[in-house]
Amino acid sequence: MNLLSFTSHAYAEKKPRWLYCSKTVAIILMVASLGLGCISRSEQKPLESIPGKSVYENLATLLLNKDFNKALQAIESGLRKSEISPSAILSDSLLRILIEDPAYRPPMRELIKKYATSNIGTMVCSSEPGQSIIVLGKIIDASSLLPLNEVMVELVHADHEGDYFKEKSSWNPRLFIYLVTDQKGQFEITTIRPGRYYGDDGRLEKSHIHFNIEKEGYRSYSSEFIIPDGLKSLNTDPGEDVLIATKVNTDDIPHYQIEIALEQDR
Repeated sequence: MNLLSFTSHAYAEKKPRWLYCSKTVAIILMVASLGLGCISRSEQKPLESIPGKSVYENLATLLLNKDFNKALQAIESGLRKSEISPSAILSDSLLRILIEDPAYRPPMRELIKKYATSNIGTMVCSSEPGQSIIVLGKIIDASSLLPLNEVMVELVHADHEGDYFKEKSSWNPRLFIYLVTDQKGQFEITTIRPGRYYGDDGRLEKSHIHFNIEKEGYRSYSSEFIIPDGLKSLNTDPGEDVLIATKVNTDDIPHYQIEIALEQDR
């Protein structure tokens, strides 16, 4: 399954599930505007590290007033000035409002990609349902096996129910992130275990994360890797070329490792 073939699953009409009901959104936003927005699952506090809290307070006011166009402009300004990070946007309940809105999700995704510089990020807010996991990745050269830095890594996966998005529309994934590998070719994400769903062939898909990798001088690589349930290797269909992350016993949060090789563009 590739990034093009698996999109058809998301087109199925389903009952919408609002993450922020109208009666409680004001309370959530007021708490967040005081600097008490949800922290990431890795216990990071990205918003507390923003130089000048007025940036966040300004965004809170705009979002409370539902002035989403100005909020989008303010977020771009904050990213451009390094006053806020892409991971802070993805992991905060207040700032995620624009991502949860299907109309604003595409421009938000473009901003996250445009200003991606870190190799570490959190894909979800702590209120996102599902089991927390951490994925440690490494990108290497397929020939030399040496690590590759400055690689743009896009990751996308379904929520705990197996949905990429709830609305009936064209491809518009809700859980995503863009990272750039460090000098050791490494990246790290904190997220939830992707839910399983039935594919076009009627089979129950394994829990997996889709990726798209780009680096100048190398072939773009789009595929997926499986998140196994246990420590043992998964059985796959004969002849099926699939990447499987390795589970690592560390602490209460399951850790997985994945290595991906890029071929040079010759």
